[in-house]
Amino acid sequence: MRKRIILGGILIILSVSILYAADFKVGIGIGGDIGFVSTAFDTNVPEPVKSEIENSLKDIEMNRSGFWFFLDLTYFEINLGGKFYNITMKQQGADLRETQNYFNIGLVGKYPFELNDRFSIFPFLGFDFQILTKFKDTMGGISMEVTRDELSDYDIDKTYFDRTVFNFGVGLDINLTQNIFLRGILNYGINFNTKQQKDIIDIIEDAGYNISVLNHGPSLKLALGYKF
Repeated sequence: MRKRIILGGILIILSVSILYAADFKVGIGIGGDIGFVSTAFDTNVPEPVKSEIENSLKDIEMNRSGFWFFLDLTYFEINLGGKFYNITMKQQGADLRETQNYFNIGLVGKYPFELNDRFSIFPFLGFDFQILTKFKDTMGGISMEVTRDELSDYDIDKTYFDRTVFNFGVGLDINLTQNIFLRGILNYGINFNTKQQKDIIDIIEDAGYNISVLNHGPSLKLALGYKF
C-alpha cells in the first residue's frame, strides 16, 4: 500500500510538471552577481596547531562578484563571463589583500514552470569552470601582479589555481514585455579543491593526519534577457 501511495505521488508530480513546464524558447541576456565564500575545515592535526589553523581561517574574509552573458535554451543554459574573488587576510601589521580574476564558463540544467503569463520559476543544477587569468597581492602599499602566462616563470602549472564549482538553486523570470524579461537567481556554490589546495592536503596527509577543506557560499545573480 505504501509503495502505491509513493508511486501515485510521483505520477502526480510528473503530471503537474508536464502541465506547467514552460514551452521551449531561446533567449539571451547579460547580468551580474555578488556572493560570499566560507571555508569548512576539519582535521585531526594535534593542538595547538589545529587551533592556530582555525584562528587563521577566521581571519580570512572572502567575497566574489562577476558578470555573465547567457544563452538560454529553456532547459539548458550556457554562460560566459568573469569571476572576481576578493580575499583579505587579517594579520598583525598590514593586512594581505588578494584579488583573483577568472574567466568563467557555466553550464546549467534547469526546469522552468510558468506560474502565469508574467512569472516563471526554475530550479537548477550546474557547474562553473573558472580559469585563472591573473591575481594581485597587496600588503602595506606594496603589490605584485601575476598573469596566467607568467605562472610558468615561478614553476607553477597554469591550471594550479583553476576552480570547478557545483551550483544549485532557484531562479525567477519576470516578463517585462513579450520579449524582454528580468531574471533573478539565488545560487549556492560548492567549490571543488584546486590543485593548490590538493597539494596542501597531500602534504598534511603524508605526515599521517587527516584534513578536509571546502569552500562554499551563496550568491545573488540579476540579469536582463531577451526571448526570441
